[in-house]
Amino acid sequence: MPVFECHDCSELHKRNAKMTGYTGYGTCPCVCPECENRGRTICDACKGTGAYGWLGRKCKQCAGERTVVCANCKGFLGNPQCAVCNGMSCETCFGTRRVDLEPALAGLKASPRRRILFRPTGSLRPAYEIDFPLFSYESAWKRLEPLIDADPQLTVCREAEGQCLHLTGKLNGEDRSYYAIYRFGENEYGIEESFSHLESESAIPLLPESAAKV
Repeated sequence: MPVFECHDCSELHKRNAKMTGYTGYGTCPCVCPECENRGRTICDACKGTGAYGWLGRKCKQCAGERTVVCANCKGFLGNPQCAVCNGMSCETCFGTRRVDLEPALAGLKASPRRRILFRPTGSLRPAYEIDFPLFSYESAWKRLEPLIDADPQLTVCREAEGQCLHLTGKLNGEDRSYYAIYRFGENEYGIEESFSHLESESAIPLLPESAAKV
């Protein structure tokens, strides 16, 4: 499973302060007094056994996991009384500074399989609508792995109209590619590719390899 450095909070960690323009909150050196920044505490209902009663039924409060999300920091790994971070850590990596790609994608708010407008720069033809091709996580990663940087910046865009995960692509001459990944449903994703070159400003859905060869 690919793991990347979280760019949402990297600068915030260095500066020990919040900054505008970042989706994450950043984590300062404060420690939650309740869970010591573990994010979870022993379940009071079952005392950490995962079961209750003589029959050993699964504990309803912790669902048999033996621990629950820390009631003090709500799992954000910070001290709620801290004046720097107000007890909140980065919403992307939750203070760990590293992001597992698959859970990060699975945690995105699902978007409708939207149709996008696309018109190549300089083209005289009218814009048209196109559906996002669907990828499973496995096929999405297989498609992206050779295209992205070896150590790409990873950010999560959280906007009113939807959420997506951004990865930086490889530099090709003066062009830099970028990839936005949207979640449409259970293990259903769409990939959008864009470029930093002025002549390639438009974003387009990335096709599966099989479709691209047609």
